[in-house]
Amino acid sequence: RAENLAVFLHNCTVGWLPGYKKKDYNNKRVLPINQAKLIDDLIMIHGHEVLVDGYFNGDCHPGNILMLGVAAGKPQLGLIDYGQVKSLTKAERLRMCKIIIALANDDKKQIVCLMAEAGFKSKSMNEDVIYKYAKVSYDEDNDELTEGKHIQMYMEDLQARDPIDQLPDCYIMVGRTSVMLRGFAHALRQSRSVAKAWAPIAEKVLQSEE
Repeated sequence: RAENLAVFLHNCTVGWLPGYKKKDYNNKRVLPINQAKLIDDLIMIHGHEVLVDGYFNGDCHPGNILMLGVAAGKPQLGLIDYGQVKSLTKAERLRMCKIIIALANDDKKQIVCLMAEAGFKSKSMNEDVIYKYAKVSYDEDNDELTEGKHIQMYMEDLQARDPIDQLPDCYIMVGRTSVMLRGFAHALRQSRSVAKAWAPIAEKVLQSEE
């Protein structure tokens, strides 16, 4: 491990300079995990499940994610415990594609419209609350968006501002999946916008199926 650390530091510094060659690692099995790629792969896999397959795991916490093949030098992701699989109809799937694209483009008017079509109802139908609920549920959470509050506390604040009477039942587990993936990403300091990552998938689905 110490030898590989020295090689890693060399390759990331002087290894880039003209006249210097990058060194080979002694044992690739003890290399650090590429956390950025790990998160990107997980988000894309679940995006395909939600938007393309219409069947997805709503319980994708880190305990259900395995790293296989390490001993053989060929690591790959293993996803287990699909006990909370949720299905979407074609209409629900295509509408979620539209919601994802609207979120990726930060199109507040379209987000509010699509959420209402999906069945979101609140006491006053406050557009700001609907927009922020969609952003935090399906896309991203950061200090600017949540006003520095924990995501749960922020959602409770939204509820207090404009009490929610009805949520789009078909998308509750989509929100759970997005929140879980982002929670894992935050833990690895790899914050992501799920909507921006899923938008290319959503666009292809709409082009081929709508």
